[in-house]
Amino acid sequence: KTVFARLGDQLRVAGLADIGARCPVFDAGRLRTLRAGAEEAFGAAFRGGEGEVVWSGMRPCTPSSRPAIGRASLDGLYLNLGHGTLGWTLCLGSAERLVAAIRADAPAKPSRSRKSKDDV
Repeated sequence: KTVFARLGDQLRVAGLADIGARCPVFDAGRLRTLRAGAEEAFGAAFRGGEGEVVWSGMRPCTPSSRPAIGRASLDGLYLNLGHGTLGWTLCLGSAERLVAAIRADAPAKPSRSRKSKDDV
């Protein structure tokens, strides 16, 4: 899939997913594929290369895009990842579940009772 989004006077061309890849370096062949998709969609109106910013993000994704939410094996570390293309769709519900997991693990706060004049 290739997606296009207008950002001010610029065009964002994005897409493509690599299954199992762990290399954060942007592949030149992938850039050619994205440019070809933009040229096919927009013809001469697309001027790739001018002021172009190339970026590649590592976003862990589960095969079903069902997120992994909760405590990690490292103490104090919580995860909220794996959403894939559903990140914006699932973000609020995922954040609520993460907060609930963190609160469930938090030690109970001591109650603050008012001291009486007899307490020293």
